Amino acid sequence: MSGADRKWLTVILALAFFARVVTVFLFFADYTPINDAAQWERAARNFLNGYGLIVSEDLKAYRTPVPGLYIAAIYAVCGLSVRAVQVANIFLGVFTVWLVYDLVRRAFDVISARWAAVFVAFYPLFLLYTGQLLSETPVLLLVALALWLIWLVHDRPALWFALAGVVLGLASLTRETMLPIGILIALWTCIDRLSKRWPQRMSPAVVILAFIGLTLTPWTIRNYMMTGKFIPLTSLGGGRENPGRFVQLTLRRLQYFWHLTYHGEGLGEIAFLVVYLPMLSLAAIGVWAGWQLDRYAVLLLLTIPISLTVLHMIFLPTGRYRLPAELVVCMLAGVGATRSFSEMLRYLRATP
Repeated sequence: MSGADRKWLTVILALAFFARVVTVFLFFADYTPINDAAQWERAARNFLNGYGLIVSEDLKAYRTPVPGLYIAAIYAVCGLSVRAVQVANIFLGVFTVWLVYDLVRRAFDVISARWAAVFVAFYPLFLLYTGQLLSETPVLLLVALALWLIWLVHDRPALWFALAGVVLGLASLTRETMLPIGILIALWTCIDRLSKRWPQRMSPAVVILAFIGLTLTPWTIRNYMMTGKFIPLTSLGGGRENPGRFVQLTLRRLQYFWHLTYHGEGLGEIAFLVVYLPMLSLAAIGVWAGWQLDRYAVLLLLTIPISLTVLHMIFLPTGRYRLPAELVVCMLAGVGATRSFSEMLRYLRATP
């Protein structure tokens, strides 16, 4: 990395830090956890008080463990301070920006990396969830870290993939919908090694899946010991609709999950769409441009939105569950922005 690239990166990280500090201290100054956040915060308090990582006696395996443990670890060091968790979220967010920059730089080019890092640094929903005690900020970091590790070792021997498997396991223990992503990434390693012999082609996938399983095992055993039931992740179930309307409902969920139209939620939604829809358009260009640079990198990134799309065409979608896919949208939008501006400059130079 050149000196100029380091300066660009330093500026982007500083701006990402500043944007998150402003968001937390201006918009979440009097924040009190509610709903899902309140349950993870309560689990953290119960854990520190010696009752175990439970929401209540009736909800012993209702939530994934990592968010609660994350909050508990901060409480153990800083006291029962919601602000301390928010500050930790700021640093997780900035580290995520760095991971995105370095991944896109390695996979595509440095200009695309700058654009992608800027998009992640200022993406409104990423800023919004920084101030809340939810799973979004930790899971975005773990997804970015997993992608970065996979790309870093994709041409290495199989055992190098073990750490990526652990990270994907932790991501699944943060958000249960991350487990299909881990499986799809494992399959991607087989595609990435099509020119290899069968043992070399399959071994990274086996290592990834094995270490995902090993990471999930202690929590699964704990759940069985506490509930008497086999619960690999959580006892929180997803809603289902009438199977007879499956096609109609899946198409409706597809549109709802990707938020392609206005849902009637007011000015906040309109402001979101003003940012989100152009970003989707740039990401579509990024898929095309990135495919020409390295199609395997594009396929790796697409494992996230593909798996989440399929999953939420079956189960009822929630808007914030789309955030890992939006992280990839920002990465691909960086590639798309680079190609778009390059073509625009070429056109302007050619115009008399």
